[in-house]
Amino acid sequence: MRLLFGLLGLLLLAFLLVFGIFIGAAMLLFAAGRRLLASRKPAAVSHHANDVIDAEFHVVSKKPVSINAK
Repeated sequence: MRLLFGLLGLLLLAFLLVFGIFIGAAMLLFAAGRRLLASRKPAAVSHHANDVIDAEFHVVSKKPVSINAK
């Protein structure tokens, strides 16, 4: 009985390993295909200077949080 469970575990491990390799390969092929298809599209139009919004920023310092429960 112990040998049967050991073999069953090895069979499950082999199945999951092969399944994971196929899923990983499919993900890589999908990403490569998307990248190849995206390279066919024309370049995006660059933004002009009139698209910029001017703003002011202020740096806000935070007090360090104390660990003591006082």
